[in-house]
Amino acid sequence: MVLYNPDWQLLGRVLEALADQVDRLCLVDNSDEDNSSKIPPIEHLDYIPLNGNRGIAEAQNIGIQHLLERRFRYILFADQDSIATANMVGELKRRHRILSRTFDVAAVGPTPINRHTERPYVCQKDERILRRMEIEGYEFWEVHSIISSFSLISAEALRRTGLMDDSLFIDFVDQEWCWRARRKGQRVFIATDLHFSHEQGRHSSALGIELKISTPMRLYFQIRNLLWLVRRGDAPRGWQRRNLAKACYKMVGYPLLIAPRTAYIKSIFRALRDGLFSKSTKYE
Repeated sequence: MVLYNPDWQLLGRVLEALADQVDRLCLVDNSDEDNSSKIPPIEHLDYIPLNGNRGIAEAQNIGIQHLLERRFRYILFADQDSIATANMVGELKRRHRILSRTFDVAAVGPTPINRHTERPYVCQKDERILRRMEIEGYEFWEVHSIISSFSLISAEALRRTGLMDDSLFIDFVDQEWCWRARRKGQRVFIATDLHFSHEQGRHSSALGIELKISTPMRLYFQIRNLLWLVRRGDAPRGWQRRNLAKACYKMVGYPLLIAPRTAYIKSIFRALRDGLFSKSTKYE
């Protein structure tokens, strides 16, 4: 779990829900200060402060390496503000083992439910679903990628595919890793009967419309990383179309509707410059 200025009361509930489901908890803290004194006293918890924001990808890599050195067979990624349902980890592990009897599995995750709309991010008719199947009474969707929240990845898949691409810093890190795993012959799945509540970004109203809002810094990485991944040729075409359309909407809408407008304009121009002209190489 990567931390960044968390709600400490909520984090306590998040860790309490996970503590009895895993053999070890590893928290990598991207906050600006060492928060050791605020961490709940859980015996099997390792806390690694970075004393500054080094990006989610680098923080994840630090946690991955920490756990691989201790010879764990599976790693579960979790959010600082998403509470696991009872036996979520055990059920994911069961699904991973079932799938592994037939497929070379990179990752399996539950269905994320939008906390604001209460609808799943990926639905039955979604073009992102490559294949639908039922195995041993459980329904699965094979997809291009899943978000990192509550994704279960085997140590073997991480060794074969490699670590997260820390040049991306934050946005699209989980998608890029899944695409890379698929290029190496591995598969990515959603377990449709397992759900969790998830939130992406802050929400605000503009002209009576509820919008998911990114900060100027996040908007920079969203646009820059999108352009990098399109230039690399990594991203599936459907993903490129959807996200390029979203980026165009944000580049027009944010400066018109969302404060601080000047900060958004600067982020957009910087992201276009870096995304189109700066060097970006594939993670190998």
